[in-house]
Amino acid sequence: GMAKKTVFSMMGLAKDPKKNHAALCMIGKVLESQLTAERACLEEVRELDETKSLDVFPLYLAFEFSASMLLRKKQVECVKMLVDSASHSESVVRQMIMGFGKSQVITPLVCLLLTQSERMRKPVERSVV
Repeated sequence: GMAKKTVFSMMGLAKDPKKNHAALCMIGKVLESQLTAERACLEEVRELDETKSLDVFPLYLAFEFSASMLLRKKQVECVKMLVDSASHSESVVRQMIMGFGKSQVITPLVCLLLTQSERMRKPVERSVV
């Protein structure tokens, strides 16, 4: 989303060096915020021996990449709840406010996850942090 737009806007920078500097600073800040953003599709897990590891959900990462967006924690929680209940043939209703991502995030991601095997929905091997 925003990263692609800002990188493409770099191509049309003005001839004025002061404007270029300001534009590059703005682009740098946007890219920095996106690169350092907390990933909602990574879960920190504490093991019994107090070591920490990360569960990585590859389908969530692939969805973020293909849709050019970062998933929010609440969206990931909602998707997991809907997929879990559908996997167990349970009916569930969830009311969501406008702007929560029902059309662009929740529905496509739930459909993607439900069409995949159970193995694909699980996290890959944990990596120690």
